[in-house]
Amino acid sequence: MAHLLSRNRTKPRPGAPAARLRRIGVLLAGAITAGLLSAAPASADPAPAAPIALASVTATADDQLYALAADHSAVYRWNGEGTDWTKVGGPAQDLYAGGAGLFATSPGTGALNKYNGQPDSWSQIGGAGADFAVTGDHLYGLNPDRTAVYEWSGTGTDWTKIGGPAQDLEAGGAGLFATSPDGKLYKYNGQPETWSEIGGAGADFAVTGDHLYGLNPDRTAVYQWSGHGSEWTRVGGPAQDLYAGGAGLFATNRTDGSILRYDGGRWSGVGSGGSSFTVSGHHLYGLSRDRTAVSAWSGTDATWNSLGAPTAPMPASDTTPAATPPTADSGPASAPPPTAQLSEEAQPAPVLSVTAKDNLYMLRADHSAVWQWSGDGQGWAEIGGPTAAVYAGRVGTFATNPDTGKIYKYQGGREWSEVGEAGAAFAVSGEHLYRLAPDRSAVYEWSGKGTSWTRIGGPARNIYAGGAGLFATNPDTGHVYKYDGQPDNWTKVGGPGATFAVSDDHLYGLSPDKAAVNQWEGQYTYWTPLGGGGDPATGDPGFAVVAALGPQGRDCAQAGSPEEQELCIHPAANVPGTVDDGNVWCSMHQGVFETRFSICSDHVYPVQLRNLRTQVVLGNATIRIQQEINTERDQTSFTEHDIVTVLRSDPSLAGMRLNLEAICAPNCNASAPGPWEGELPAPAGTTLEGTVERHWQRVPGGSQEMNLAWTLTASLPDPSTTTGTTSWGGAKSKIRCDDTFPNRAPGCVVPDFKPTYKIDPKYAQASAFIRAVQKNSPQHVGMLPANNPNLKSVPLHRGDPKKIDDNRGVICPDKGPNVYVKHPATLLFDPQAQCDEYPFAAAEESGAQSGISSGSQCGQYFVSRPTPASPPVLAPDNRVTNNPLVSNCGRASMPKSENGGAGSPLGTFAVSWRLQIGDAYWVDAGKVP
Repeated sequence: MAHLLSRNRTKPRPGAPAARLRRIGVLLAGAITAGLLSAAPASADPAPAAPIALASVTATADDQLYALAADHSAVYRWNGEGTDWTKVGGPAQDLYAGGAGLFATSPGTGALNKYNGQPDSWSQIGGAGADFAVTGDHLYGLNPDRTAVYEWSGTGTDWTKIGGPAQDLEAGGAGLFATSPDGKLYKYNGQPETWSEIGGAGADFAVTGDHLYGLNPDRTAVYQWSGHGSEWTRVGGPAQDLYAGGAGLFATNRTDGSILRYDGGRWSGVGSGGSSFTVSGHHLYGLSRDRTAVSAWSGTDATWNSLGAPTAPMPASDTTPAATPPTADSGPASAPPPTAQLSEEAQPAPVLSVTAKDNLYMLRADHSAVWQWSGDGQGWAEIGGPTAAVYAGRVGTFATNPDTGKIYKYQGGREWSEVGEAGAAFAVSGEHLYRLAPDRSAVYEWSGKGTSWTRIGGPARNIYAGGAGLFATNPDTGHVYKYDGQPDNWTKVGGPGATFAVSDDHLYGLSPDKAAVNQWEGQYTYWTPLGGGGDPATGDPGFAVVAALGPQGRDCAQAGSPEEQELCIHPAANVPGTVDDGNVWCSMHQGVFETRFSICSDHVYPVQLRNLRTQVVLGNATIRIQQEINTERDQTSFTEHDIVTVLRSDPSLAGMRLNLEAICAPNCNASAPGPWEGELPAPAGTTLEGTVERHWQRVPGGSQEMNLAWTLTASLPDPSTTTGTTSWGGAKSKIRCDDTFPNRAPGCVVPDFKPTYKIDPKYAQASAFIRAVQKNSPQHVGMLPANNPNLKSVPLHRGDPKKIDDNRGVICPDKGPNVYVKHPATLLFDPQAQCDEYPFAAAEESGAQSGISSGSQCGQYFVSRPTPASPPVLAPDNRVTNNPLVSNCGRASMPKSENGGAGSPLGTFAVSWRLQIGDAYWVDAGKVP
């Protein structure tokens, strides 16, 4: 589970992305997953002031903004105006902030200190801890072995034990929360040892002034805790990270890193991506991708105000080290920490290794000893040896014995403890240690205790890890895969390479011919060239496809038949030369179309093949890609038909070959890896097509979303040996299969499509009541957009069936002090009249789910007959003064036949369209004036 809550604390991660090809080469050559030390540059004259690189920014509840230098040497405070910053302390390892103030841990010792409000004035208030968290006016800590949670008294170094054990702490204005070692989430009730279980595991949690939010483990949905029991409501998703504070809830987009704000009913974009964000009592702050500039969101649109960054003159480099490392004749003083003799391919050869806490270690060139840097300028101390290799990260420092191959963990002083058997390779990623079996048949993850390991995958040729995660290469194809956090759950992210390296944020790959370095973009099989791109000796051009293939995003608006079709991406003009060939049902419409059971697209794209080294264009082509995916209401299989037509191409591309790889994950089996096998010739006029049948690996009683993605590969004949690829699809192209409806076979749908619940026009008064609430409510809840394009509406969402009675009990209570009294005029012509409510009690938008404590807070209506012979009419309830008609909910005295006729089919509707809890739908009650 991520160490994320209000983001008002900073957990620095080891290493940093390599910025230059030379440095990347060093990374690729070694197995130091946590960082490296480069040589000092030559002396130079002092340079003008330059922005100081920052590890993070953090803010207190009263909008005091602080920054931690990337090298952890200093803490800075923004002075509140312009771009002026003041150094207030340092060095520091981590920062924690909230209503109770600013706190920092000391490097090395981990001691906790409180900032007293004046530069360089800090007071130690406690020792080291595994985690700390700050609420409105309280500070909490988790002891190093995570067995107990403590609360600071507010004075001195007095702490009180209030619970434990715990894995992580999460805190904010809404209180203190903790995750247990088994992943359950608990809330602290304010008294020692008094906690309430409120939920399960999550990828991230965030706390605003009055709410707790969680991101589910696969990051596909954001949920809000109701404040009671273990009830959660889906409010959005997917998302990468959550940030929260008094200013609200924010989330980053998994695809492009942009940040969005949740306003209680909808999400809106507020800015592009940054390296990190923090939320104070009133503002959102962001740190630029290069970590050299801080900005504050203005609060409107996507406008940000620059706050600059701390600056300092760049000093001349000192080539004289502060202390001399041990020399070759400094003999070992004790027996070694054990480790494994690795094969030449996997054998790491680091000289230096550093943990996330900046503990620096050195392995002597002859592998006879391991030394640790004191950190205080006093030099190096031998801590063990001999050893084959050293691995370091947040989880600790490990070494392999050159004789037995076993791996040991450093415990401090000269103490080492055995944690595992020999391996072909080891790798450290954040809080985890991984091992590749000696025969490379399996990948294992260390439990963190003793010598217990869990198999998570395999076989693999090699493993690579760092802050960006764990990666492994396929022993047969050389393709690289990313571990998704669950045993045997891996996702392909790229093709073969000569070697790979993982930094804090990125995966880098060296091309098979060692002529180019590429950076993985963090999704699908997207890679960006960083250098190389051609072998001058051989003339290998090293080209790639340059094109914006595939839908880059979808702005969905209802179109066509409301029950069947939703248009995503506004249709563009058709490209000359294309014809309505009928290959797919959306032929000739440039865009992506959806129904609840089908996705269809027809796109024409320009494609350019370009030499990455010289930037010379090798040729241009125009390609038409048509795709149709069809699911079945009551089957767990679905089909995909892909057609690629080369409409035109330059003569230089006459020998071009194309392959399309179709990806579906997770829990998705396919009849073939693509619509056709391997690369096929694709001169101008060629049409390549094929069908892939997919099957959901059914989970009885479960539901699974599967992302669809595609990679198009182009290649040219020799002497070129390099292929170009481009990818599209992903989280916005997905199918969901489920087995959740009793007495109904499992089936699959397109979950992004919002079906429409149509009210039969013969129930005129129920329809009129729904239209009235849709018109008068500020959000026009549930209104089909086509019924009034001038009003911006939000859909309803299927609620938890277990809450229906409770919802009705709030809006239409039939007993108690707030009992609803049906209107006499309705009872006059229908003695069985009922209380009707909208939004439906079965919707997440029911007034009872929106903070309404009584139906009297909703708009009030009734149905009557002005004369015995006249037809019924709907009107505002004339018994109510100050009738709150402008509300997101309403209730009415309604004839029984109207109420039942309009609402009873809703259950069948949910089953027919396979609506899961949280799924969106529209309500069509007729045109809304």
